[in-house]
Amino acid sequence: MQRQQPMLAGDLAGDDLEVPKIPTLKPALPKPAAPAASASLKAVQKETLTDSEVLKVLESRRVGTRPVGTEISGSNEVAMLRPEDTNTRLVLREAVARNAAVSFAVQLQWSVQPIDVKSVPRHPIFSAYALYAAEGRRGGRTWFFLRLGFFNDAVSAKQVAQYLRGDFASAAVVPVSPQERRHVAERGRSPEASTIARLPA
Repeated sequence: MQRQQPMLAGDLAGDDLEVPKIPTLKPALPKPAAPAASASLKAVQKETLTDSEVLKVLESRRVGTRPVGTEISGSNEVAMLRPEDTNTRLVLREAVARNAAVSFAVQLQWSVQPIDVKSVPRHPIFSAYALYAAEGRRGGRTWFFLRLGFFNDAVSAKQVAQYLRGDFASAAVVPVSPQERRHVAERGRSPEASTIARLPA
């Protein structure tokens, strides 16, 4: 009775030509993920995001690298407010679509009466930022806001808002337009400018 010898892969004629073809087979799993990613990118590029989706993107974006555990406890409880005017919301939607930088301010107070920045009790952290008053329309009436800016991402703004909650219980974060930031900077440079920077409604 003849025993069969086990054959090795190299014993077959032409086998060395076939072996390299085996690793080139690609799994089909990654292929469906690519269209989904490109579809979401196209959705952003087409600026079809709702205001709520824009705020979610802005809230989760980070600028630079931040060590783990540096967020102040409770900063996640700080609200992110939707800007009052339509133009700012359109500018923010466009910025998210282009992945462009967005500025944030901490909104310390809001009122139906104009806010005099000079009458606000001073806080040590104010010296590091611009304290200004803004004006806008909401629900058919004019509102006045006391804001502290500016921050490169929502996380930094929320940390400062949480820090100031003891003195300003309603402190929240709001994304602002480049126009608002420019306006505040110009008012600060002007020698005759008051400390209040009011924005057009």
